[in-house]
Amino acid sequence: MPPIPFRLLCGLLLILALPIQAASIAQIDTATLLRAPQLVFQGEVLDRRSRESANGRIHTYVDFQVEEVLAGDYAPGTLLTLRYAGGQVGDRGFSVGARIPEPGERGVYFVESLNGRLMHPLLGWSQGRFRIRTDGTLLAGNDELVTALDVDDTTDSAVLSRGVARGVKTRSVEASASRSRGATAAVPLSLEQFKMRLRELRQGMAR
Repeated sequence: MPPIPFRLLCGLLLILALPIQAASIAQIDTATLLRAPQLVFQGEVLDRRSRESANGRIHTYVDFQVEEVLAGDYAPGTLLTLRYAGGQVGDRGFSVGARIPEPGERGVYFVESLNGRLMHPLLGWSQGRFRIRTDGTLLAGNDELVTALDVDDTTDSAVLSRGVARGVKTRSVEASASRSRGATAAVPLSLEQFKMRLRELRQGMAR
């Protein structure tokens, strides 16, 4: 085997030394979003903190106040801590490209696993996070307003996520605002409508 050129070797070593900045996540569908989570809950972020383990890995721990459980077995009114890969400890930072919830955020969260072993605890990463706005509407992981939920089970692992599961319909905040000026557009779902639709779809899939 011929020797690796010095410049190429230095480049490879530099790449290996860099922290992971982002990860490619496959888009999931609403059927997976409804069936696969261990827990679905509505809650508020109370606190978050980053820690470095003995082996040098950095994780961020996020404390949620569980307001309502929509699926799974967990006691409402209790504290739930979820672990995310990445964070900042002193002058050391690490990121996998995931946005970690901040204190004060309220939302509906689809938790893939509670065992704390995943890089990201939510199903499909940002696809399993729906932030509640002050007006009672919700933002999907693509930062757009949720306007509808439809059952879609046509997951294609070759399609990468843009923050929203297939079957979740969204519309930009700007486009939704233009509706008041005469444009026709789907009306964003309220939090209660969103939860009602989730229950309807889960019941329909259970038949």
